[in-house]
Amino acid sequence: MDHVQCAWAKQNVSVLIPPTNLRRALAAAKKAARLDVDGRLSLHSLRHSFVSYIVTELEVAPTTAAEILGHADPSTTLRLYARDARDDATVVEDVLARVAGAG
Repeated sequence: MDHVQCAWAKQNVSVLIPPTNLRRALAAAKKAARLDVDGRLSLHSLRHSFVSYIVTELEVAPTTAAEILGHADPSTTLRLYARDARDDATVVEDVLARVAGAG
């Protein structure tokens, strides 16, 4: 990847930023926040967390999340990013409670 495209919706501006600049900015932010996460906090992990959050917690439609990420197929987004952090039993319990409450 040569560049990362960042967009600001309010100003209708889109710019290309070299990934090295983003990594440098993230390293500076981690240092300023005194985070010692041994490389576990990366641009990829932030992307993964963001997408997982908007799909599972905010219930953003997979097609919308795919569009945000630039995926042509929403199943790619779901397969790679949409993981519920809760254990399986909790997820099943939540789904059943929602179904029961919808009736």
